[in-house]
Amino acid sequence: IVVVMVSFLRRRRTAMNKEGGRFDDDGRSCRPCVAAFVLFVLMAAYLFTQFEFVSITNRQWEGSKVLTDTPLIKEDAKTIRTSYIASLAEEEGSKVLTETTLINKDTKRTRTYAPSPTEDFVAKHAVALGYSIGGVMKKPDGCNLWRNASHTKANVRPKDAKELPASFYDLHLNETLHRYRTVELPKYNQLLREFVVNNNDPTNKEGGRFDVRRRIREDGDYSVCDSLELHPDGLEGLFPSGALSKVEGNAGAGYVEPMLPPFRHPDLCFVDNPRKGDMRFVLNMEFMVHDFAAMCRTLKPHSRLVFVDIGASLDIHKNLGMQNPGFYVTELYEKFGFPFDHVYAYEIKEKDPNRVYSMLPQKLKAAYHWYNVGVNASFDSPNNPFLMLAETYTEDDYIVVKMDIDTATIEVPMVKLLLGEGKGSDDEDERLRQLRQKLPKIVDAFYFEHHIHMMQMDSYWQKTARGTILDSFRLFTGLRKLGIAAHSWV
Repeated sequence: IVVVMVSFLRRRRTAMNKEGGRFDDDGRSCRPCVAAFVLFVLMAAYLFTQFEFVSITNRQWEGSKVLTDTPLIKEDAKTIRTSYIASLAEEEGSKVLTETTLINKDTKRTRTYAPSPTEDFVAKHAVALGYSIGGVMKKPDGCNLWRNASHTKANVRPKDAKELPASFYDLHLNETLHRYRTVELPKYNQLLREFVVNNNDPTNKEGGRFDVRRRIREDGDYSVCDSLELHPDGLEGLFPSGALSKVEGNAGAGYVEPMLPPFRHPDLCFVDNPRKGDMRFVLNMEFMVHDFAAMCRTLKPHSRLVFVDIGASLDIHKNLGMQNPGFYVTELYEKFGFPFDHVYAYEIKEKDPNRVYSMLPQKLKAAYHWYNVGVNASFDSPNNPFLMLAETYTEDDYIVVKMDIDTATIEVPMVKLLLGEGKGSDDEDERLRQLRQKLPKIVDAFYFEHHIHMMQMDSYWQKTARGTILDSFRLFTGLRKLGIAAHSWV
């Protein structure tokens, strides 16, 4: 805009000189300049708001010292009640964050979340790591932890790796993450792929589906859950580094992957061009960890298994020759004896029903409910799947929700409903209020792609990115503290 304005003035002066006239700006000759200047001011104001500046005191962290008074601009302390604001103020070198316990007064069920030591480190140093800043012109690096973890000493780092507080090395977190990425996670996924059901089960021999609920009913105990372990010592035996976090809540989710940026497979951090990540890692879902044995031990014989797919485009990633991510989840759960009784699929883009039906795996057709409509974040809307869940299901059921519609104005309010922070309409009656309060208690697992400002996903999320890495971290850990096994989606 400035270039246009200057060019106009120069052309105007040249034209006047050629005609032998005198350049005299009487206010009329530069009206386009005024308009251009106004546009320039408006755009500058818009860009300024996108920086999401953080108010930080002049005292910077040095060595192992942590910022203790760093109020975050645009962060309402009430928006995520289970945030890590308190832990940000703790001095580094203190004990690992203690388990956070919440009691559900209605069922007296204890909900506990024990973050891994690395998650605790991020909670204490998020501001120092640059995770609280993001905007159109600022893309924080979501890989600095992993790149530093590939080196054993603080003074030996890649050129683009940001210096980390000393405790990252003092607590051997670099060694923990390196072993987790290069040894433990690949071994876990190998065993996951090789897992087979017990062939001595008569139901399986007859060609039926492996269903842990049937075995629980027939055996009268939960011994079948032991057969779902991938290691004699459980996931602790597979991940001796202690890199995993642990959720115990709605359905005893057990161990889960540590909630760390870039919220993707960590191998994404080691591609040649971090801004244009290899699609094998951008869409790779093998960074997630599921503790099916723990989930199995909290099922009831009468539990219903439900999967809600919000943003159910069945042909997504087909042009890349990759499996539909939603089908990956349903097949993984079924492999471990969790066949879904109901699959509710919501998709706003109009699709031919015949084509939808033809793309479904045969085993899903009996359970599939296709809703070719967009979802509505208002809880009392008939197009809000959460209302349907609250009206139909109970805490005894196992409910999995996946949401990826690339629309923050709908996704964020939906997440707030899960966090128990959503607001009802002005005319909300007592029945709706109770259903809304019931929702966080019945959802057991949640998959969500949160579009934020981050270097590694910049080329994919340019138009839809909102918020910061810290926002995403608090969102997912907030859900986990409520007993919901929250995973980042792809």
